[in-house]
Amino acid sequence: MSAILQLIGPNTAGIFVITTFVGYTAIVGDFLIRYQPDYFCDQCISDNYYWNNRPRVQKACLKLEASGHFRRIRFKCCQCGQTRKVTRLL
Repeated sequence: MSAILQLIGPNTAGIFVITTFVGYTAIVGDFLIRYQPDYFCDQCISDNYYWNNRPRVQKACLKLEASGHFRRIRFKCCQCGQTRKVTRLL
């Protein structure tokens, strides 16, 4: 599974940066961009793509959070309504 996603946004110094993600990370990032500003838990993201691999989605969400363009917090998921670790685009 291979896809590329480029996010362009200002960093703390106001300089625009480009981040490239590949594979599951790109697909999850694209999903979160499409449905911003909603928060989604890993299970609901996995279910939206009919993946039976929540740990891989969790790993992708952690990579997205590390990029500084996404936020990952304990909050109510907009799809299932449960309070879990959720991710969204900043």
